[in-house]
Amino acid sequence: MKYKEIKDNEEVQALIAKGNENLGVLGFTDHSEMHASLVAERAA
Repeated sequence: MKYKEIKDNEEVQALIAKGNENLGVLGFTDHSEMHASLVAERAA
């Protein structure tokens, strides 16, 4: 997925938001759309 696809996809946004909630409980920082797109590009 490209950044625009990640930003425009409601399901991906919901997953990122839920992941951020869980990571916050563990003391980690947010993983934004930009981070998700960077990982997606590297994985491709």
